[in-house]
Order: sequence, then C-alpha cells, then structure tokens
Amino acid sequence: MDTKAKVEEVRTRVRVLVRDLAPNPRPEVTPSTRLIEDLGYHSLVLIELATMMESTFAIEPITESEAMSILTVGELEGLIVRRVTGQEVV
Repeated sequence: MDTKAKVEEVRTRVRVLVRDLAPNPRPEVTPSTRLIEDLGYHSLVLIELATMMESTFAIEPITESEAMSILTVGELEGLIVRRVTGQEVV
C-alpha cells in the first residue's frame, strides 16, 4: 500500500473511532470537528480515546498532555498519521 493510501486509511479509521466513542456523536465527523465543543469529549473520554488509538494503530503511547492539547479531529488525525507513517503529512 502506498503512503497516500495508508494516510487516507488511517484518517478514515480515526474518524470512525472518534465518532463511535464520542459522548455526543454526530453523523458526519470532519477534520474541523472539535472534540470538546462539537462531540462532547471531556478529559476522561479523551484519555480513553488516546488509549483506543494506541491499541488500534499499535503506536507509542499518547501522553496525557498530548491528548489534552488536541482540539480537532484533524489534529488527532495528524498525530496518528505521524506515529503510524513516521512522516509529516498535510
């Protein structure tokens, strides 16, 4: 699988997990969807989401400070893509 396809697969899986775990799920989750304001995430669920990402993608642990600094789905996608591919992808 080429890098572009891998990136899109990761982004799609991140969005599905974010939507499925969201306290206030929305039918459509986009990169600009805000985790706290739009989906109702709070600190405990953000840590649960980070743990889910770590196990799903077999990546290094996401620190509590990293998890708490992520505001949008796009920011989370970027972090996971970097961890999975080792590349900075826009």
